[in-house]
Amino acid sequence: MNLTNLLLILWPAICIKESSGCWWKWNWTEDAVGIVQIRRIVVDDLNRIHGRKVYSYRDRWSVEKSKRMFIEWLSYYAAYYEKTTGRKVTLEVLARMWNGGPNGWKKKATEKYWKEVKAILADIRQKQFSGGVAQWLERWFHKPCVVGSSPASAISV
Repeated sequence: MNLTNLLLILWPAICIKESSGCWWKWNWTEDAVGIVQIRRIVVDDLNRIHGRKVYSYRDRWSVEKSKRMFIEWLSYYAAYYEKTTGRKVTLEVLARMWNGGPNGWKKKATEKYWKEVKAILADIRQKQFSGGVAQWLERWFHKPCVVGSSPASAISV
């Protein structure tokens, strides 16, 4: 599977894991913001990669810009991963990078995160095979967020 497809598959699962699909989530202890909880270091890194200021810290609040940052950042480090390891990138590698940085794929601390994302992906896949993924995702992303609720308990199909 190509990288673009992997990232498009991973996007909704990371949105659910990181913020329960809520664009307004803010983890003030880490200053992680938005639907995929982007930290300032990711914005700074993307601006470095581009060689100029393309993104601001405020862009983390935008779902559209967050998705672009997610795809660009992971694409950059996926290419680096493939070049340095000689292996094709996988959903696991991408998810663990998102959680633990460019070398997150080899950190023990990101294993639990991957298990949780993998469970969300399995739930999405189950809904897809039953023909209801589009409706399920629509309901998920338009469902009001409840602070302290887990993604698993918030799913109502």
